[in-house]
Amino acid sequence: MEILAREGEEKGLLPAIRELYAGQVRDWPLLKHRVDALDSIRTRRVQVEGRSLLLQNNPARLANAVAPTDPEKIAARPCPLLPENMPPEQMGLPFAGEWVVVCNPLPFSRLHLVLTSRTHVPQTARGIIRDMLRFTSLTGFISLYNAPGSGASIPDHLHLQAGPPGRLPLVRQLPKTGIGFTGVISDPALPQRIFLYADSAQRMETLFERAAGMINRCSGHAAEAEPRLNLAVISRVEGKVPLVVVHPRTQHRPSCYYEEGERHFMVSPGSVDMAGLVIVPRLEDFRRLDGWKLKNIFRDVCLDRGQFECLAGELKKI
Repeated sequence: MEILAREGEEKGLLPAIRELYAGQVRDWPLLKHRVDALDSIRTRRVQVEGRSLLLQNNPARLANAVAPTDPEKIAARPCPLLPENMPPEQMGLPFAGEWVVVCNPLPFSRLHLVLTSRTHVPQTARGIIRDMLRFTSLTGFISLYNAPGSGASIPDHLHLQAGPPGRLPLVRQLPKTGIGFTGVISDPALPQRIFLYADSAQRMETLFERAAGMINRCSGHAAEAEPRLNLAVISRVEGKVPLVVVHPRTQHRPSCYYEEGERHFMVSPGSVDMAGLVIVPRLEDFRRLDGWKLKNIFRDVCLDRGQFECLAGELKKI
């Protein structure tokens, strides 16, 4: 892998990303093959608790769905997000000192990116919001984060995902608020969502840290250091601080993932799925999934009603 030189961090980030992507699709056969395959990918809509969600039958994403969760197996394999372990064809752009922006070779859409840490440190929500806000402000892309135990397929290495927001139903399901609104809005419909609005990046960091600290206390995981959650950071009106959407979690995978026969569905929800684009690698699962089954999948990995009411009540005190 080669990290390309770039002058300045703020100026020209989006054009540089578009140039990187075009060059990678042109020169990296594996990425070109998978991007071309997006044109023939199957999709269909389902309704869950009044929300329209989009199923995507994406066989290339099978690697994420079957990624090991056992610490020993994770430690035994080479980390695929370390620059020295990436394919020689892969190129990257520096961002904010700590990050390298690369094209995701397992895309759910065009311009699907990964921001990977230069150092091998585990996934952590501590301090992550600042760089997510900055990246989204500079590019207009949605930034995504999966906590360990909450959909992260590579929990041992700090990374984000990003891409154009148009493919994710979440961006069309935001609360209607005034331009100057600040505060917290809780939505109990599955998949449950907490919307954070702030008038400055510093205030948003504080708001998020306080909200994240409440999730494990209300969900029965108070002893864990990392909050169980998925994050989406979405661009708002130009000049305004991006919106942060928190999806609180209790489990990494739903019970049907471990079932056999007709009760087995290989669906492992992460931030993309919680944002309404449900990735289904196997065609047989794609054909059988309906709104009721999908509701049960979200029910397994999200907070129960009492836990979410606890969280919503605590958030009112912020």
